[in-house]
Formats: sequence, structure tokens, C-alpha cells
Amino acid sequence: MLEEVADVGTLGDPLRIAALQPDLIVLGCKLNRYYNELNSIAPTVILDDTLQTWERLLSVADLVGKREEAEAWIVDYEKRWEIMWKSHVTDRKFYEKALVLLLFQGQLYLMGNSGFAVSLYHENGFQPSDCVIELMEQGEAFRKVSEDMLSRLDGDRLFLLTDFREIDNQNVHWLMNTQGWQAMNAVKRGCVHMVDSSWNYDDPVTRDRLLSVFPNILRVPSADRVALAGCV
Repeated sequence: MLEEVADVGTLGDPLRIAALQPDLIVLGCKLNRYYNELNSIAPTVILDDTLQTWERLLSVADLVGKREEAEAWIVDYEKRWEIMWKSHVTDRKFYEKALVLLLFQGQLYLMGNSGFAVSLYHENGFQPSDCVIELMEQGEAFRKVSEDMLSRLDGDRLFLLTDFREIDNQNVHWLMNTQGWQAMNAVKRGCVHMVDSSWNYDDPVTRDRLLSVFPNILRVPSADRVALAGCV
């Protein structure tokens, strides 16, 4: 999917970008230190980084005169998202409350209305747990949590996002051996799903691809991934 897509660096290296001779430059950060240099190369637009995924998509579509196509894509996605949940609601308890934790470099984050969690919460799917609702009401995309806070995070199911390339590293082992983790309701019930953290990217491409893998993610955790069982 990245064929013919040039790597211009995290912030956008002006030299690399100038070589591409762009007609338009779109930035996702207001504090990009290269803004003036980039704006001298081509008209440079800064997107509001607080916009939700569909709002960002429509903003870019407006810039390139593709609003109608973007709106049609969103409608089609929403239909497929609905079908995905309806096709599985009969054989699983999707009305349970769920929460999503991200383990990144040894630090835990409770996810709000962003990334993987956006696709998880649906009227025919899982409902956000009370602690997640609190984040949503306060407009927080995520919140850092400590080990001693874990036992206070409610939820029937837990989705742990981590890097599978490091699934056996000390951070995962540390987490699963903490008292806070073992005291969580979802952990005691064996209702923990291990998910590759790459699915937490908050963009239309990831959201679209996630629909096809959700059924596998929603299965009962396998013993070779995590030593938990019993969730029905």
C-alpha cells in the first residue's frame, strides 16, 4: 500500500519534500518547526489535530475537491461496520462493557474515543465501561494509568494493545504479574484479548482494514498468547 509513497520523515524534511515538487502540503501539527520552509515550497495547510477521523478525512477531501467521494466512502464504511457487528451479535455477548489499554514502552494508557476503541464501541457491539465514558465526556483521547489504578478500571472485557514483536518482553510479563492486573474483573473472568498495537492507528485505512480482522480478534483468547480462559 505504500508503493510510490515517499518517506519524508516524521515532521517532514523540507529537502526531501522540495525534491518531490508538491502542489500542496498538509501538516497534522500546529507546532511543526518547518512550517515557514514548507510554505515556501508549496501552499501549506495545517489540519486541526483535535479532529476525529472522519472530520480529518472530509477536511482533506475539501482541500482536493473530493468531498462527495469522501462522504460516499464514509457511508459505505458505516454500512459495512453495521453488517460486521450484526453478523456476530448472535453468538457473542457483545452488549458487555469493554475497555482498551495500550501498553507502550512500559507505560499503560486507557483509551477513550480514539484508535482501536472507536471501532469497538457500537450499539450492536461492546459498550464503553464507566471509566471510558468518563474519558469521553471529558474529551480525552487517552489517559495514562498506573499499575495501582488497574483494579479500579471496570469492564467485562479487556483489550490489551501491545507490540507482538515484543510480546514476551519484560513489560508484558511485568504487567500480567502485578496485583492490579490480576484484580481486574475481565482478567479474573479470562476475558482478555491481545491485540497488535498497530490497529490503534487512527486513520481511515486502518479503520477499513480492521473490519476484516475483527472477527478473529473477538474470539476467546488463545492459550498460546495469554494464559487466560473461561470467557463465554
